[in-house]
Amino acid sequence: MEVDEGAAAAVAPPAPPSTLTTQEQLDLDIASDPLTAELEAADEAASDDASAAGYRALIDGPRADEVACHVKERAVYKLGAALGRLGQAQAIADLASSLRVGFFEHLPQAKTAKVVRTIVEMTGRVAGAAAIEEALVIEVVAWCVAQKRKFLRLRLQCRLSELLTERGAFAGCLAQVDTLLAELKVMDDKNLLVDVFLTEAKAHHGLQNLPKARASLTAARSNANQIYVSPRVQANIDLLSGSLHAQDADYKTAYSYFFEAYEALNTLGDALALEVFRLMVLCKIMTDETQEVTSLLNGKHGTKHAGPGLEAMRAVSAARKEKSLALHEAAMAKYAAELREDERLASHLVRLGDELLEANLAKIVRPYSVVETAHVARLISLPLGKVETKLSQMILDQALAGTLDQGKGHLVLYPPDTSDGTYDTGLAIVDKMGGVVDQLFKRSQEIE
Repeated sequence: MEVDEGAAAAVAPPAPPSTLTTQEQLDLDIASDPLTAELEAADEAASDDASAAGYRALIDGPRADEVACHVKERAVYKLGAALGRLGQAQAIADLASSLRVGFFEHLPQAKTAKVVRTIVEMTGRVAGAAAIEEALVIEVVAWCVAQKRKFLRLRLQCRLSELLTERGAFAGCLAQVDTLLAELKVMDDKNLLVDVFLTEAKAHHGLQNLPKARASLTAARSNANQIYVSPRVQANIDLLSGSLHAQDADYKTAYSYFFEAYEALNTLGDALALEVFRLMVLCKIMTDETQEVTSLLNGKHGTKHAGPGLEAMRAVSAARKEKSLALHEAAMAKYAAELREDERLASHLVRLGDELLEANLAKIVRPYSVVETAHVARLISLPLGKVETKLSQMILDQALAGTLDQGKGHLVLYPPDTSDGTYDTGLAIVDKMGGVVDQLFKRSQEIE
């Protein structure tokens, strides 16, 4: 059978099979799509306002195919970042509402959850936007309930409990946590369980319920040991552990936990690292290791964080070294913003002030058998009422042997116990002799 050569020449050879994966082909399509050119043009705009307008126009476009959804997702993140630089937290929160109609309808649930969580995080990063972030989370949780998006709802409810703790609404946080734990224990989602138990521990710590705070922290650590947790989460666990040990005045153990937390946060470049470093210095001050305080402040990390915060700790350390209440009060007054407004430091510095006050009062009254409390108050340069209150406390704590005669305004000190122990020794000898006589009597009975 003869073949028509012209017809054979007209048949095109088969195309070679494509060697590109689906993802590689999608990346090529995205790179060559006109929307990508629009996105790049918005990136190169002269100001954040102009960039934001370009991103909004791109996101509001009519296309909803796979390539367009990928480009729009990138535009959402870039728009959130631009609004964050402009400090427009409410505009970022409104973005989440505007995307629900249209854009989210064409995205897979996993992508939707990622976009929503990213927008919430961007809102929270704007300074002073905690209330806006909390309102946004409550709104999105209600939307998740309506859309039956359970996993996203649980994650956002966990974030809501953290926000409640940060603003001091500990009772509301614990109510939220109770509901969350009931669901998470059934699901056995250990990542979320770690976060929720840690938040619960912070809330109990804020309420000064230390036994429950320790129990929640133990539960968080137990779940964390079974999975991989991020360095940031582990640092938060160590930070809270150190805070609880410091609350019990176990500053040596607290220092070791603060050190672990600082190493992780410093590596991550977290701003919280400075606060944890100050807590490390505080632990050394409270244990009266002022030489090590100097080493810390003059070392590599101290130089890195140099500023008013560490200068305040240096002044407190100098007061502790000199055991001077006047220097301590001067440091607290000079660095009030750095010392009194830091909740983690403030309570321990009050304790240090009490210790110095007690030591100074004991030193002043030691030479006397009877002394006027007004004279003591003048010597220590403190109000009479505060001095009398502290002397009463020292007497009740048996740190001072004496009594306050409030009618005369005198402190009467008892002489030290000068007993030489003869009476106790005599009683011990009589007791031993009684034992010997009893043994002799028993033996005499056996002989008879």
